[in-house]
Amino acid sequence: MTCQWQMGMLVMRECGQPAAAGCALCGRQICVAHTVMGGSGPACPQCASHTAGYEATEDSEIAGARNEYYSQYGGASAFGH
Repeated sequence: MTCQWQMGMLVMRECGQPAAAGCALCGRQICVAHTVMGGSGPACPQCASHTAGYEATEDSEIAGARNEYYSQYGGASAFGH
């Protein structure tokens, strides 16, 4: 299985690296590079961006910015919850 994290802001592209774990919050498969560790276990950047107990990473900040951007138009990001 490959990492299900989609990189980018407006033009999304799949990571493509081998998955190493599943997000403890949503179950999405993620690679080592896109795993954010926190109090509930490994999380994808999307879940880490809006869950307390996870430190901010570049990917989680991008995920938060995507959610904020897409919410202005009444929708979730292409990869949001």
